Amino acid sequence: MCRLNKKLIKNRKLDKITKSKIKDEINTKLVEKVENPNVENSDKDHERVNERDDKVVTGHENKEVLSVHESRDKELLSGYGYVCRSIQFMMIRNYMILRLINEGSSGKVYLALDDKRKFFALKFINKTLDFHTYTKIRDELEISYSVKHENIVETNVILETRRSLVFVMEYCSGGDLITFIRRNGSISEERARNGFKMILNAIKYLHSHNIYHRDIKPENLLIQSNKLKLCDFGASIRIRSDVRLFETVGTMSYAAPEVLDGTCGYYGEKADVWSLGVVLYAMVFGQLPYTTKEDNVKSVLNKILTTKLTFPSRKSIEIVKLIKQMLQIEPSKRISIQHITTHPWIINNEENKNIEITSNINTINSNNVNGEILSIVMDNII
Repeated sequence: MCRLNKKLIKNRKLDKITKSKIKDEINTKLVEKVENPNVENSDKDHERVNERDDKVVTGHENKEVLSVHESRDKELLSGYGYVCRSIQFMMIRNYMILRLINEGSSGKVYLALDDKRKFFALKFINKTLDFHTYTKIRDELEISYSVKHENIVETNVILETRRSLVFVMEYCSGGDLITFIRRNGSISEERARNGFKMILNAIKYLHSHNIYHRDIKPENLLIQSNKLKLCDFGASIRIRSDVRLFETVGTMSYAAPEVLDGTCGYYGEKADVWSLGVVLYAMVFGQLPYTTKEDNVKSVLNKILTTKLTFPSRKSIEIVKLIKQMLQIEPSKRISIQHITTHPWIINNEENKNIEITSNINTINSNNVNGEILSIVMDNII
């Protein structure tokens, strides 16, 4: 027992020494500032640092950006719950990149750990994209950084390197809602109400600031500590509510018919209401209201316009009425966000409950939703 205690004390001392050594190396060796009197006091808007053959530019004060280091110390990350024999990692300011968790057309998202041992999601956006795409990303950046709400994934910091814009975002360890439904089944009506209220509050907040998301779907709803949080503002727009939009954006299975049509234009609020209706349907039934074998806009639109909305299992009269009102083909007949918040199903007096799963076996199938959205993007690793 005495020998074991001595060994334990020795290991703890080694852990402290190792962590201290890593911190010293990062601070003194890995980041070499270019000799430039304009940035000596870190007062200017741009700071340049040189790391081997890479030069990085950041548009923020006091940003020590980018260093690559290979360590062969197997205890390197033991203090963070990781043990590895040899690992190559990258430091962005005080964020250590751990692993890739998602990849899209505009960039990649990595899991990262800061110097306070807190996890973040870092979204890297390639700056070499075409002008139109890059302009859209700039709009996404402006919106995502400006919105602050408990049910919206927070963008904490925005960094800039020569090659990328980096969104430092809140990390949601519970994964996304689509993975949750696919793995476990539909959500009971009582729990769905609680989760849907969170989504509704986020959308209501956005609309109050003339922001329309235009891509509401389970993939963009992340779970963290029994809360649903809306993310991804790539299709969002900030515009007056009375301005008609003509751009076809979003995901086909969740887009309103007037958005898919692309000829008469649409209003942002009504388009978001339709998407909310599809999400609510998916939550309580475990499948989508309209599905086609063909993966194209024309087929999906035709399916919506020619198929009667059906409900695969028995639910309360109130939720069926609400979904029907949200999925009205004619936008002028579609329920408003304000009226959704006062709907009898929403204001049900039951106590809030954590999101939970029923044993319902009806689940969204990757073969019947146009194939574009159903891959699992992350595991619950914490």
